[in-house]
Amino acid sequence: MFVDFQGRANPRARFCVECREKKDQESREVHFNGCLASEINAMNRYKARYQDDWKSKAVPCDFFLVLFMERDFCPYCGKSFREDQIRKDYFIIREKYQVDHMNPLHMGGEDSLVNALCVCEECNLKKGHRAFSSWLEKLPPEFKQIAEQIYCEKLGYSPHQFVPSEPVLRSPGGSYEFFFDNEQ
Repeated sequence: MFVDFQGRANPRARFCVECREKKDQESREVHFNGCLASEINAMNRYKARYQDDWKSKAVPCDFFLVLFMERDFCPYCGKSFREDQIRKDYFIIREKYQVDHMNPLHMGGEDSLVNALCVCEECNLKKGHRAFSSWLEKLPPEFKQIAEQIYCEKLGYSPHQFVPSEPVLRSPGGSYEFFFDNEQ
C-alpha cells in the first residue's frame, strides 16, 4: 500500500507505508540533531566567553535539548525519557517535557541552566510555583533523595537554604548576545 505525504492511502504515491515512516524518522533525526548541534555550538560560545561561570549566564530556553539529554528520566517521578531520546522527535519532546526552575522565578530564582531541569509535563504542572523545599515534601522518598541531590549539585547548597527575594523575569533568550561575535 502506498501513501501520500500525509499518510493517506494513494496508489499513485511515491512511498509505501514502511518507506514513508523510515523517511519521516530520518527527517526527525536530522531536525533533532541540527537543533542539538546548534545548542552545543551556543554552549561552546558561552564557555568561551564566561569560562566556569557559563551555566549561570546561559538561559534554559536556549538549551532545552541539552537539559533533556542530561538524564534519561524525570527526577521527580522516574518517568523514562529513554524512548524519546532514541526516537529523536523534537516536536514530541517539546510537547511532553518542560523546563522547571527549581527555585521559581517569582521567588527570585535565577533564569539559568544552574537553576533548571527538564522534567515531564505532569510533574512540572504539579510542582507549579512551589518552593523546591516544599515540593520535596510531596515527592516519594526515592525521588525526594534524587531531586535534592541534583539540586545540591547544580546550585551548590541545600534547598532549605534558598532565601526568596524579588521576582525575576524570564529571559527571552541569550542567543542575541553572540550575534555580532559571528561577524568578526
